[in-house]
Amino acid sequence: MSADHEKSFNSLPARRSFLISADSCGDVITLRSGAQIVAKVKEVNATVVKYKKCDHLNGPLYSTAKSDILKIKYTNGTEDVFEDDNAVSHNETVTPEKPIPDTTLHPNSILSLILSILSLFLFFAYILFVTLAFSWGGSTLLFLLSIAILLLLISILVMAINSAKKALKQIKAQPDKYVGEDMAIIAKIMAWTILIAYLVGVGLLLYVFTLYF
Repeated sequence: MSADHEKSFNSLPARRSFLISADSCGDVITLRSGAQIVAKVKEVNATVVKYKKCDHLNGPLYSTAKSDILKIKYTNGTEDVFEDDNAVSHNETVTPEKPIPDTTLHPNSILSLILSILSLFLFFAYILFVTLAFSWGGSTLLFLLSIAILLLLISILVMAINSAKKALKQIKAQPDKYVGEDMAIIAKIMAWTILIAYLVGVGLLLYVFTLYF
C-alpha cells in the first residue's frame, strides 16, 4: 500500500470500502490485545477488516472489527495504524475540569440565623408577659420580667444583624472559601422584621396610653 493510498484511507467515508490488492500475503495484523495474525488482507472498510490466513488461503474469509485492531503491516512495508475510538483525537484539545472549590458554610451565617430564630421566640414571650401584666392588674413582677426579656431581645437582635452583615461581607470578599449568603440574608431580614415589629408595637402602646391617660 503506497503512502498516498494510506492517506486516502484515513479520510475514507464511513460507507465506502477499501479493497486491498489480491497479490499480497504475509500481512501482519496486530490486535490491541497484543496478538498477531499473519494473513492476506482482502478488504478494509469503515468497521471491519476482512482477511484470509496465509496458511489456508483457500479457507474461510475472516473478519475482525477495526476497533480491535491496532495496526496492519503490509508485505510492501507500509502500515495502517488505527486509532482507538475511545481515545482522544490528536486534533482535539482536552480542557481540564475546574476543581471544585473547597468552600465552607460561614459560621456567622449560622449564628445570625440561630439568633434571629431565638429573638422571634423572645418577641412572643415579651408580648405574652406584657399582656399578662396588664390582665393581672399591673403585676410588678411580670413587668420586670417583660423588661428583662425586652433588653435581652434587643441585644440578640443587634448581634444577629451584626453577624449577618459580617458574614455577607466576608462571603462576598472570599466566594471561593465561604458559602451561606442566603442564610445570612434570611437571618438579617428576620432580625430587622422583628425589630420593626417591636418598634411599631411600642409606638401603638404609647399611643394607647396617650388616649386613656
